[in-house]
Amino acid sequence: MSDNVENLILEHLKALRNELRGFRVESREDFASIKQRVNSLERGIAPGPASSGRKDLRRRLPRPRIRWRRPRGPHAPRPSGLGSGRWQPG
Repeated sequence: MSDNVENLILEHLKALRNELRGFRVESREDFASIKQRVNSLERGIAPGPASSGRKDLRRRLPRPRIRWRRPRGPHAPRPSGLGSGRWQPG
């Protein structure tokens, strides 16, 4: 009779061990999924060199200020006709 009880206890312990092993695998997969989601959220929220490299470069470099002026004086080009919009030396 004691052999049956021992075998029954061993069977239950083996079943519990297998169930615990399955739980560990599931929890590791869930944890990896959660970790991946948090990382993607952090990348979206926190500005970093990978996400905003080009924008940062534009912000840091000064824009050249070029102002185009129409030439004036005796040697300046004159409009060739009314409404043509093209300048030719005259």
